[in-house]
Amino acid sequence: MEDDTGLKTQSSPQKKIKIDDLIDDDSEEDAIPEWAHYENLKETLHEQSQNHDRVYELFNSDLFHPPIAKMLKMNPRVAQIFQQRSESADWSHLSPSKQKKKYLQVAQSREIENLEKQWALKDFEIGRTLGKGRFATVYLAREKKSKTIVVLKVIYKNQLRQTGTEKALRSEIEIHAHLQHPNIIRIYGYFSDEDRIYLVLEYAMNGDIFNEVQLSRLDERIAANYIVQTANALKYVHSNFVIHRDIKLENIYLSAEGEIKIGDFGWAIHNPKNLKGAEVVGTRYYMAPEILKGEEYDHTVDIWSLGIVAYEMLTGKVPFYGTDDKQLEQNILTKDIKYPGFLSESCKNFLKGILERESAKRMTLDELLKHPWIIEMHSPKKLKDLVIQFIRESHSYWSYDLSNLSPELSQQIDLDTINQRFISE
Repeated sequence: MEDDTGLKTQSSPQKKIKIDDLIDDDSEEDAIPEWAHYENLKETLHEQSQNHDRVYELFNSDLFHPPIAKMLKMNPRVAQIFQQRSESADWSHLSPSKQKKKYLQVAQSREIENLEKQWALKDFEIGRTLGKGRFATVYLAREKKSKTIVVLKVIYKNQLRQTGTEKALRSEIEIHAHLQHPNIIRIYGYFSDEDRIYLVLEYAMNGDIFNEVQLSRLDERIAANYIVQTANALKYVHSNFVIHRDIKLENIYLSAEGEIKIGDFGWAIHNPKNLKGAEVVGTRYYMAPEILKGEEYDHTVDIWSLGIVAYEMLTGKVPFYGTDDKQLEQNILTKDIKYPGFLSESCKNFLKGILERESAKRMTLDELLKHPWIIEMHSPKKLKDLVIQFIRESHSYWSYDLSNLSPELSQQIDLDTINQRFISE
């Protein structure tokens, strides 16, 4: 049976299991299952990262992917998947219309075969609540059979109906499900019942990097590492004819292994045509000038947003503010960007290149990855820098007697420089 979103719903004579029955939001830490505690999670997620292909195979089945007809129009890779599932049948000699008919037949047959075997809430253990929003609640969960740690995003259908966003959710799922990259949160699959839609997602244990930047601006090397990983994810997204349109710190996550993962494809669009004057979407602080001016735009709007993210990582704040949306938009369009003195000149040059208001002059992702600042930040640290970092990150750096360093090391370190670094920080 299909609901308003085009997703399959479960029908069973048995008593329904509700998400509310599986977790008490007011529960104490002691009530959280042992597997969901930090140290156990960290160990399990490390093992999963070493066997990610096995994890993906678990969910990469028709059980988790009830076919959606629109997917067939979206990406040539979909056709390859269906063809592979059809015992490697060669349909290349058929016309495009007949090939599509074949793909549909395969999809429908798979759908019928697995109708009685769809995944359901009973297949998961719920650990704890990770977050709540207007449309959804996000839970830490574990698939019972394989003990795989996942995120279960529970979306309320009545909210979708009230806001008329069923098609938007369907588009988000279709786009996200086809993007498989080390720096993108994986959507393993989805299922639904009469009241809710459940998305099964990869868990990024360390959360979004907004919280990290709120505590302190990032060191240039750390920021450059995050920027490179995000840029690589965007290169892949753009190569699949997708524009994310909502790149911001809150949508960039950090895994247990320290890998960047971008997620939240709610505003993403596939194979866009004539975006001139299109609806303003995304988060205003990160919006490119061409969107605000109602001009035609393309994937380079994501590069501008990445520039805002980079600036925020390095300085601890966004470059543009306003007392209201109108003033904020005006500042984005006209106000000069101030670059703090503590940024290196190479870093400032990098930011100026990516925060270019004219999209045609804006750095491309390839140019970004080859920029001297990025190359410098990715080169091995000098011994002097490593020692400075070690002393600064030590909880007792003030008690170090630097005169006790070996003569060889002392020759490479200017003690006044180290002391000055402590003062300036």
